[in-house]
Amino acid sequence: MIFPIAITLLVSINPREFVLPPSGFTFAWFHAAWTSDTFLRAMGVSVCLGIASSLLANAIALPAAMALVRNDFRGKKTINLFIMSPLLIPTTIFSLALYIYFVKIGLGAGLLSLLIGHMLHIMPYSVRILSASLHNLDPSHEEAARNVGAGRMRTLFKITLPVIRTGLISSGLLCFILSWNDFPISVFLAPPAGHPCP
Repeated sequence: MIFPIAITLLVSINPREFVLPPSGFTFAWFHAAWTSDTFLRAMGVSVCLGIASSLLANAIALPAAMALVRNDFRGKKTINLFIMSPLLIPTTIFSLALYIYFVKIGLGAGLLSLLIGHMLHIMPYSVRILSASLHNLDPSHEEAARNVGAGRMRTLFKITLPVIRTGLISSGLLCFILSWNDFPISVFLAPPAGHPCP
């Protein structure tokens, strides 16, 4: 696993392209990357896309996880399977299907469709992490808060979210990394002027 990283590092400090062993030492390739408008624009798109898709995925996954963990209802397994379905489909097929659907509804390739695609693909991970965090939450804490007059939103923000904070943070970080690394979705859904970095 470390071998490709070592090769990449050796090639990146070599004055000549793709020649091993290195014939010298230079930071010219790093300078060229960090002064390239295309690279900086792609980095900006990647960072914004990763943050936005992580926040959206967590915002949608939290109520979904709460519903799945705290309630027993008819069709729960089917809904859970539907939420996890992006993980069961190969990413390239998932991306192509999203592209075809977005073209049919008139959205096409663009930043909005790219954001939706990334969010849909990373949301199952967020649901899983938040479900595990909610399983560890003692329901008596929320009941105690409601017994002293706290409403649902106050209980959510004062009791539930602080207790599952580590789950939210780990879900956000994992979702950001997965979004950053979601190459097939970016290939199909990114606009020509708004490609993310990887």
